[in-house]
Amino acid sequence: MAARQLVKLEMGVQFPSPTHMKEIIMPNWVRDPRTPNSLVWQVLRPGIPMPEWAQKVEYADWLWNKLISQNEGSDIKISTFQPKYIAQVADLYDRAFVGFPWFEPPLGQEEVIKYIKKEFSKTFAIALLALDGDLPVGFAWGYQLTPLEFANSKYEKSDSKSKNLIVQTLPALNYFYISEVGIDPNYQGRGLGTVLTTQLANILSPILLRTIEDSPMRKIAENQLGMIAIIAPWLVIKDPENEKRVIYTKLP
Repeated sequence: MAARQLVKLEMGVQFPSPTHMKEIIMPNWVRDPRTPNSLVWQVLRPGIPMPEWAQKVEYADWLWNKLISQNEGSDIKISTFQPKYIAQVADLYDRAFVGFPWFEPPLGQEEVIKYIKKEFSKTFAIALLALDGDLPVGFAWGYQLTPLEFANSKYEKSDSKSKNLIVQTLPALNYFYISEVGIDPNYQGRGLGTVLTTQLANILSPILLRTIEDSPMRKIAENQLGMIAIIAPWLVIKDPENEKRVIYTKLP
């Protein structure tokens, strides 16, 4: 693992300057000759009908580079987290999850900031932002943990039987857990969640992700990241707290 990949975020530390979307790492699945152009289009132009010229492109990786380069003039950039944005990200966090399919009540800026700081204190914590000019419009972060740490932190209110179910179901590895991905409601449907998640998922492996059945993260996990559900409503093993939850893994 390259040293640049193991960035531990600390409040007050400055990080590299934002990069244009054209510099986003191309996921490995795009380079696969079996990847259809329609999948690349769906990721980078969600909700927009695929034109005939894109269907005729011979290689999916060429189409990826073509569509990314078209964003060069956009004000939206992908950046590592910078502490000066923490209050704005806290407000964005509440807005991102208040609607369908999460319907989570706002926590308030102060509580979210506490939560963010706690998340960023974890091992190998890495966070990315989508910035429209100087305005955060999307975020994604993750960190490394073991199955036991995952069970204790994400199921802290559950009994020992529920925690043991999680630990026993997950292979005993150190995972890079994609903890949070959120997009401003006014910017949803543009593929920013996919871009942030795939960029984050390229940093460390194996990957662990928890979401809910109706979340757009399901399509990203399955179609873009090639993750496998090990706990889900349609499987024998279901989440002990919420049967609508889905837990995905992707092993090296």
